[in-house]
Amino acid sequence: MFIIPCDSAPAGSVISFEHTPDEIRQAVKLKLDAERALLDAVAAEPTPTFANVVARINHMDDEHESEYLTSYLLAELSPDASIRSAAAQATKLVEEFSIECSLRADIYKQVLAVYNNPEEMHNLCAEDKLVVERMMRGYHSSGISLPKTKQEQLSSIDKRLTELIAAFSNNVNSDHTTLFLTKTELAGVPSDFFDGKHVVKTSGSTKYVVPITRHQTAIVLRFATLESTRRAVHIASSTRCPKNIPLLQEAVKLRLQRANLLGFSSHAHFTLEDLMAKRPETVQNMLEDLQEQLTPQAKRELAQLRYLKHADAEAAGVPFTGLYDWDLDFYMRVAVEHKHRVKSTEVKQYFAYPHVIGRIFTAFEDLLGLRIAKVDRPSVWHPSVDLYEIWDAKSAEFLGHCYVDLFQRAGKFTGAATFQLRSGFDRADGTREYPAVALVTNFALLPPLPNKPVLLGHASVKTLLHELGHVFHNILSQCKWTMFHGTRVPRDAVELPSQTLESLAWNPNFLRRIAMHYQTGEPIPDELVMGLGAARDEFAGVSLLHKVFRAAYDIAIYSSSDGNLDVGKLYTEMERSIELANTDNVNTHGLSTVRHFMRGYDSRYYAYLWGQALTADMLATRFAGTNIDSPQVWAEYRNIILKPGGSRDIMAQLVEFLGQLQGPRARLVLRELVLLGAAWAVLVVVVVWMALCQEWSDMRWLRNSEHKHRGGHWRLKPATYTILDDVMLEQLPFISQRWVSDVLVNSAAIIAVTGSVFLAPGWQARMVLLRRIGWIMGILYFLRSITISVTTMPPSIDNCRPQEAHSASEWARIVPMMISGQLSGCTDKLFSGHTSILVISFLVWTRYARHWAFIAYSAVHTVLGIGSVLAVRLHYTVDVVLAVVLTWLVHCVYYMLLESAVCRRCAMPACRLESPEYSPVPQPGASSSRAVEMADIAGESALAGIWQMPKQARSEHSEHVLDFTADPLDFGRGSDHVEASLLLTNRPPSAVLLSAVAWMDGLHLR
Repeated sequence: MFIIPCDSAPAGSVISFEHTPDEIRQAVKLKLDAERALLDAVAAEPTPTFANVVARINHMDDEHESEYLTSYLLAELSPDASIRSAAAQATKLVEEFSIECSLRADIYKQVLAVYNNPEEMHNLCAEDKLVVERMMRGYHSSGISLPKTKQEQLSSIDKRLTELIAAFSNNVNSDHTTLFLTKTELAGVPSDFFDGKHVVKTSGSTKYVVPITRHQTAIVLRFATLESTRRAVHIASSTRCPKNIPLLQEAVKLRLQRANLLGFSSHAHFTLEDLMAKRPETVQNMLEDLQEQLTPQAKRELAQLRYLKHADAEAAGVPFTGLYDWDLDFYMRVAVEHKHRVKSTEVKQYFAYPHVIGRIFTAFEDLLGLRIAKVDRPSVWHPSVDLYEIWDAKSAEFLGHCYVDLFQRAGKFTGAATFQLRSGFDRADGTREYPAVALVTNFALLPPLPNKPVLLGHASVKTLLHELGHVFHNILSQCKWTMFHGTRVPRDAVELPSQTLESLAWNPNFLRRIAMHYQTGEPIPDELVMGLGAARDEFAGVSLLHKVFRAAYDIAIYSSSDGNLDVGKLYTEMERSIELANTDNVNTHGLSTVRHFMRGYDSRYYAYLWGQALTADMLATRFAGTNIDSPQVWAEYRNIILKPGGSRDIMAQLVEFLGQLQGPRARLVLRELVLLGAAWAVLVVVVVWMALCQEWSDMRWLRNSEHKHRGGHWRLKPATYTILDDVMLEQLPFISQRWVSDVLVNSAAIIAVTGSVFLAPGWQARMVLLRRIGWIMGILYFLRSITISVTTMPPSIDNCRPQEAHSASEWARIVPMMISGQLSGCTDKLFSGHTSILVISFLVWTRYARHWAFIAYSAVHTVLGIGSVLAVRLHYTVDVVLAVVLTWLVHCVYYMLLESAVCRRCAMPACRLESPEYSPVPQPGASSSRAVEMADIAGESALAGIWQMPKQARSEHSEHVLDFTADPLDFGRGSDHVEASLLLTNRPPSAVLLSAVAWMDGLHLR
């Protein structure tokens, strides 16, 4: 009934949405009756086989699925309330029938007979075998093997959960929370925000009716300059649907009871058993690790935002009361727009709908080998919905239909999602049915008009690409059975395709293909493209902690063994402890509108972060560099990742596509190890070269001095230099001499390196520290080799005997002894083992002297190093001074070049670091933009801006203690980020040196 046969057979069939409420209910009831009759016939089969049991059941499910999925879509999207109600009733009938079927013992016995028949199973193809296995797993998950009383309990629980899920969703969709705000109260909000808004007049003033939906709320929170407006909108949004809290509370309790009946300790243990994570402990460990790494960065980011609001408060002459949740989006936008010169109102002019959707489809036609055509006058559920046909460009094979429903309306599902209307499958007669999906968002109140397109922000384009990832996963999947079609993969893998396409929202080449000014037709300027790319990871700590919080809350409520857990109280506590939320003690309950906790992502919200990690691996390998524009790579992605749907093991798919499966962290460790090894390999080569130069210089000096002495030109006796001999050591016993000269100095050097490694925060920071130490010491040794090659420094003692080696084995024995200072009878080794401790110590002082542990540690081993050097040889005092001066110079130049390399790599303006006396104190009348400018002058990091505040201003932030030990390279802002305190100056460097340092620090790989 819901299917309209198409005139063109290759284009499949088109779904009809033009039905009355009674027709919807009647159609679904007839289908269910037909299924019951077929199941009765299957149960009576005397000789169960795959063909007469499993295939018949699944062919029936495949043919009827579209009616059921269409009912679900109409319940969420139809503009007619009576249609929504009838469709919801039909959906409930389908779900109750599904529960009934899962507990039919007679059907289970037939499927079990097929499963236990080795000959039957052996003759099946891989996907047919998987169907049987999946059906068996489904029966066991429904409790088919439990006693009758427990089965009845499970059935009762499942039916109640169906009611709770439907009620939760209906409460969100039917919520009509609104605020009445004047244009003054909405100051700063873009002008197109007011398009389509209803206006009311109250108390002599004109007010706009602002519906509190996700899209509308986001606009106000990002742009409204009045804090009172932002506060009102945030609180209204976070206190919607209070009736949903007890629904979620009951669902958590029922799911725990259900898991216990099935023998699991929690709902999370039950749902994760067949997923990649396997156990909730795995998820919890991942989230705890992410929280630990992200929290210091998020604190720095919040400190920067707090500083900006503090500047606004002083400019307005009002007291600074703190930074609250409703301030975050606003000040993040202000900071990003100023720092990267990217204004949201300017960017959206290049993403006008419907033009942008056409250019996006054109881009994917090229990348995925498709042809996408818009259908005229289709059957749809609302006039603003468009329908597209998708074909394979090479074979001209029809692939499926895509409906696009992007705009808000009353009664519509309020989020962004992809609805599956029909799966692709092979019919019993050998013909093929093609998939149909609906891409649904809520971008604006009004659809575009002929003379007025809808301008989408960059965030909306990102959402559009995310959902298109799900669309193409469904359309391009080609499975035999609907059970495995498209997104029917393990839940923690379902976000992989969507986040892969979402990443294109920052790809320069992709942006240039889809972004065009809606009035002039000009492509998006390179400045905006580079600005969007540079701003991608700004405030990533705050945004990622939000995902971590939601995932942690989700796994917490569903892994608990306490069925009476207070879900509302726990949400508030975790929001404050993980997300660092500050609502000014206002009781909010954002959980009441998050559908994920109730259906589909229950105990699996972590899938977003899991998918993000898998996507990062893809982007770092197969889509790296120009491969992101390669149709060949995208063809492999289509065939290996999308086409199999859930019919293959996801890990096998990833291994085949990536070639190896290391994961982003393992790949990053490998890269850092390679960089570290390269730095120390170069250091070893330079040191060996320096040792050779040292010996050559000693021998040259000796030959020259002997010649002068014979010619009568040597005026001073060698004894004159005995003052530089080991005067202090001669006063000590031999054992004490050896202990001071070798054990003390060498152990101090070991302490310096190992201590720095263990005190550095995180494995990557440790590798970066060791790598930079290697490079800087390599530079210093190289300079030393040049010095001793062009000068003739006299030996420090009169019994100098240069070490002569006549074979490689002798050099292999002598060179390490020369480097360590054990053979220092001739020219003093400026950077031998006796003074390398000072170089390392100085690096520690300049890099990590922000935490008391580092200060105390550096002070102790620096004093130890200097003391041991002076005790070993008095004249090393000159070496100490020269080592410190030269190290300081090289250190400054290295980080100066590194700063410029990073700025050029990220297309950022150079950091403007002024003198330490400069304090960026907001002046009266200064705006937020001026505050951001002053924060930039103080330094790129929030730490620099806060730390350089005057004491009075700084003390106001003391309740938010910053973690000064956190290394920015350990966190999610990206490997290109370098803390401003490391970048000591911005004088224009040589391009050659700049490229060299970029290569040394691995920026060419990032």
